Amino acid sequence: VRQQSKEISSKLLDRAKNIARKTLNDIENDKDSELRRMHDKRVLEIQQKYQDDMENIGLAHTSATAQPDAGVILENEKRKNLAIAAERGKEATQRLRESEMQEDPIVQQQERLRQVREVENVRSAMIANLAKKSPKKVSAPQPSPVSTTIPSTSLPEKQRKPQTPRRATPKKKKHKSIEKNLPRPNVKVTSHPTKRVVVEIHQEDECPTDSSDKPRKKLPIPSRPENIGKIEKIPGYDPTDYQGSSTTSSPSLSDDSSYFSDGVELRRRTTREQLSREHLKQTPRETSSKVQLYDHNTRQRKTYERPEGLVERIDVHNEPNAIESAQQFSREEQTREPMENHRVRAQVRGANAIIRERLKKEYADLLQKLDFLSREERKLKASQ
Repeated sequence: VRQQSKEISSKLLDRAKNIARKTLNDIENDKDSELRRMHDKRVLEIQQKYQDDMENIGLAHTSATAQPDAGVILENEKRKNLAIAAERGKEATQRLRESEMQEDPIVQQQERLRQVREVENVRSAMIANLAKKSPKKVSAPQPSPVSTTIPSTSLPEKQRKPQTPRRATPKKKKHKSIEKNLPRPNVKVTSHPTKRVVVEIHQEDECPTDSSDKPRKKLPIPSRPENIGKIEKIPGYDPTDYQGSSTTSSPSLSDDSSYFSDGVELRRRTTREQLSREHLKQTPRETSSKVQLYDHNTRQRKTYERPEGLVERIDVHNEPNAIESAQQFSREEQTREPMENHRVRAQVRGANAIIRERLKKEYADLLQKLDFLSREERKLKASQ
């Protein structure tokens, strides 16, 4: 049975091969078949491609020679880029100018305030210089009204002493401070029965601008010898300064009027000099050697004449404050621990690397001496 099945299968295979061979021969012999047409078409395409390739031989060299230089192309592109960049720069500059022309309202307000401040500073400086150059003028009071009653027995005009000009003597300068503190009352003096002189001395006000229309008060002083002596003892008055060259000692109206008018003029000059000195005087700045300290623990302010190791810091412009110091300290604390761990790990890695290198070296030495050791071992075994 087995032999029969083998024979049947071989016959079937031969028949199938014969049928396939016959079909293929029929297709090849048939020129109108689809397979034949596809085969012919493919052959024509290959032939056409071969011909095209043969015609294109050498075109690569000609195209390479006709192609422009790469350096020239790069140079042209660079020029184009520079031209475009210059155009963009011009546009940016124009926009910046336009933006600068449109000022911020806040900046305009600050500029106006600055101009106003400059004008005010100039005005105040002019006023200060004006006050220094021309101090306040003391209004000259009207001459003291002098009422005189002279009888027919008075001296003739030739025998009267002429008024001599005022002379500033060192004696007057010494008594300026005394005259400034003395009161200046209104004085009315009456002399001998034969000649009566009434002199009114008006008290000058320290502020010349304060004027009033109130009537001046008059203080009558009786003609006593002691009062006359007191008047003659006023500091700053020297009778010798007002005596003429004549040896006559007879009193006259001109002597008395010059005495009182000179006293008024002297007080006026003293007041003017005092005002000018007060105007030019500069008050010194108050400096204190004490150190103020605020204790944050007790929340109390303390003042020390001499600092006990604690002083007040004055210039801390470039130094960090407490908040910045605390932040810096916290950052250092945060970075210190990772750095310490990194250092420890690096040390451990270094130690392990040293051990590995040592073991590697020992292993290499062992491999080199392995043959020698094996021979020694065989010798020992043989000797035993």
